[in-house]
Amino acid sequence: MFSNLLLAVTTIIYFALCLFVFQTINATGERMIGWCYIAFALMAAYTVSSLLLTISVTARGGFNWVSGSSFKRNITVAILWFGQVAAVIICMYAKSEFPRGHQTSALPGLFSYPYYFGGAWLPLLTLVPYALLINPQWRDGLSPALYKIPLVTGCVLGFLLLAAPKFIAAAGISDKYKSENEMKDALKKIDSESSVSMLLPYTNKYETEQVRNAAIDKIKTIPHLDAELIKVLEEENAWYFNLVYIFLADNKVEHMERFVKSVNNSIPGLASTLQHEVLEKPWKGEGLDMLLDAGPLLRLLDLRFKDSSELFKTNILKLQHTMQTPPAKRDDDEERFFEALHKYQLDINNWLNKN
Repeated sequence: MFSNLLLAVTTIIYFALCLFVFQTINATGERMIGWCYIAFALMAAYTVSSLLLTISVTARGGFNWVSGSSFKRNITVAILWFGQVAAVIICMYAKSEFPRGHQTSALPGLFSYPYYFGGAWLPLLTLVPYALLINPQWRDGLSPALYKIPLVTGCVLGFLLLAAPKFIAAAGISDKYKSENEMKDALKKIDSESSVSMLLPYTNKYETEQVRNAAIDKIKTIPHLDAELIKVLEEENAWYFNLVYIFLADNKVEHMERFVKSVNNSIPGLASTLQHEVLEKPWKGEGLDMLLDAGPLLRLLDLRFKDSSELFKTNILKLQHTMQTPPAKRDDDEERFFEALHKYQLDINNWLNKN
């Protein structure tokens, strides 16, 4: 009974995996990070549930056919389980990292289809055999190959897929995905979008030049643009601030003087985010690169608000103080992180010395 309950729970998680796998992901920036969190939660839930299910099947004697020795049997089952779970996790990672990579043209795209949708079909190589192993009455009269072959196949695929990231790099799937698919989708969305906060993420430095230019041109057509940009500075999170700073530095708006207060008021929020989300957490990714760059803010102050520099000094000093906070221990990006942090600190110091 307990094993069937675990099977039911794992099956429910599997259906959630399927929903994620077949869901088209069009998010950018922090919304994309949100999708990655969902993928992580699903992978963690599936890993724990399938592990408990495997232990239960083993305890019920479902794997007695593997070996007469309990030690050898447990080691073999552990390897089978690890390979199967590794396969699902790697495919889910690919789905969250390169959401539409399977749409790549030519041969790499063809071979990547089962890879990107692996989260939907690979668990079946485990769930169906487990259902048969838990319920002997279901497998009466069936060939043992119906549960043995899928289990071994899932394990083997898991170890083979460990090389999948290298395949992505060698095939250039992620780059082709951006140029052939993401750009087309982004241009369509930009054309139909009327919200500044939804358009700004398309102006970040990770987008192609064509996408950035299309987003900037569309933003310029939005009625009451000054008010909309001020609203972003007042209501959105700090990841958007640099995007607004860059836009204001590169593009003239009707009443630039209206932005003095909102830009100045955004600096404490930026400092708070830098402290709590960057300095105190070993966080990596595009968002980190965007935040850990004082250039957009300082360039905006120099280009548009040079005569108002005294008004910004107090908050820039607070930002300087924040950036002196000892950061959390980093992982494998330590060298890149500290290089960016020191540049941020130096740029702030130079601005204060000049002003």
